[in-house]
Amino acid sequence: MRPPRVRCRLRTLMALVAVTAVLLGVFSARVARFQRIAGRHADQVKTLYKHEMYDLSNKSVIFSYMNGGPLYSASSNDWREAEAARVGRRRSYHDRLQRKYEQAARRPWLPVAPDPPDPAEASSLAGETSDPTIRVLENEYLLQTLAFTRGDREEAAWLLGIDRRTLDRRLAESTIAPAAGLPARSASE
Repeated sequence: MRPPRVRCRLRTLMALVAVTAVLLGVFSARVARFQRIAGRHADQVKTLYKHEMYDLSNKSVIFSYMNGGPLYSASSNDWREAEAARVGRRRSYHDRLQRKYEQAARRPWLPVAPDPPDPAEASSLAGETSDPTIRVLENEYLLQTLAFTRGDREEAAWLLGIDRRTLDRRLAESTIAPAAGLPARSASE
């Protein structure tokens, strides 16, 4: 028995070829885009892995110096563990996204779910400083300026280049309470 004969015009065949070419172009563009995104996340994973120990050792020196303790005090070790956990979360986030986009590049016809928020951006949107040493250094700088001005908040704010209310708000948010009873400036100074 012979298979049924399909009649097709040349115009229909050319239209079919054109549609196929457009679809292949769209899919190849999606594949290239997904591979580019996966490559960026792979670079992030490599960068976080390469700089993780350098950053942790460098920041722990600053942290322990600001606390006036030895290099490996208990507080700096706690901070190092928290910082290592934060870097580990970012690394696993980028690793998951890399795998997701590699899979999307293999199957470009499937829809891609939106990315979850980056852990670093999520903490900054929540008002947390991603780097605890910045908060510690800022608090220490504010207190040193207040000590220099002998408690005069107007002059301290002027020296810092911020409004007095901003200084008051940052001191209220600070984790380090200002020393009570800072001497007031005398009129002769």
